[in-house]
Amino acid sequence: MPSGFESIFDAFDSLLGGPFQRGGRDARDGAHLGLRLGITLEDSYHGVKKRIALKRHEGCAACKGQGTKSKSDVRRCSTCHGHGEVVQSSGFFQVVTACPACGGKGTILAHPCPDCRGDGRVRVQREIEVSIPAGVADGMQLRLTGEGDHGAPGGRPGDVIVEVEVAAHDLFARHGLDLLVGVPLGVATLALGGEVEVPTFEGIRELTIPPATSPGTALRLAGLGFPNLRARGVRGDLVCVARIEVPRPLSPAYEREVRSLAEIEARHPTPRRKEYLAALSAFAAEAGRKPVS
Repeated sequence: MPSGFESIFDAFDSLLGGPFQRGGRDARDGAHLGLRLGITLEDSYHGVKKRIALKRHEGCAACKGQGTKSKSDVRRCSTCHGHGEVVQSSGFFQVVTACPACGGKGTILAHPCPDCRGDGRVRVQREIEVSIPAGVADGMQLRLTGEGDHGAPGGRPGDVIVEVEVAAHDLFARHGLDLLVGVPLGVATLALGGEVEVPTFEGIRELTIPPATSPGTALRLAGLGFPNLRARGVRGDLVCVARIEVPRPLSPAYEREVRSLAEIEARHPTPRRKEYLAALSAFAAEAGRKPVS
């Protein structure tokens, strides 16, 4: 909300000595509750159901939510005359607020219930189930309507706002709807191509490595990413990023083969290598340096 509007509400707060009510909620309504829920990356891919424990206010069983065991103890509030609201004036402004004497209930209790102390509610621990949809991302919030604090008689229950925290994975990372994984490959596989196995959340799949693949190339397996929560049937891809892996330490046999390959590369440079060497020679000549041979 723009800061100008905030300052207007702050002005009402200072004039009336309390928070200015806005947002369409009644003083009898129960409060919203917020909590964080940790899940795995695979949970966010498939979706999952979790049970969570929370503490909330519910109707007092001893007084059946009335705040007193006898209805004769319920008296009409003399401040608001049973309306639960009062009109406060400040200059040209008239604002309706919850009655400070009865808290918006419109009644006063002569003998409050000892279990809930007249509130009509007690704090209890409950366990509820949360359905996490497939495709949910880290930081997203889910609203469980009516699972928050129960309200006073005539009020609505609040909601539970669940903020999802997705843990990092050892193999995968998420980027938008895509699932990313680095695939270590040897020099021969990058040069000649081949078939390799890659992990997915649907099981092991075969990935085709084209000949002459450069390190850092992204190869996609369509439809193996995250589902789009807003567009049914739309999914991201599994993006496999080619990584070069050189064995350490080099065995004598491996080193001999690599040196033979280096001699071939020196005699027969690739087109891009030729372009690079020509540009490097031109740059050196312009700068007055010794050209590259």
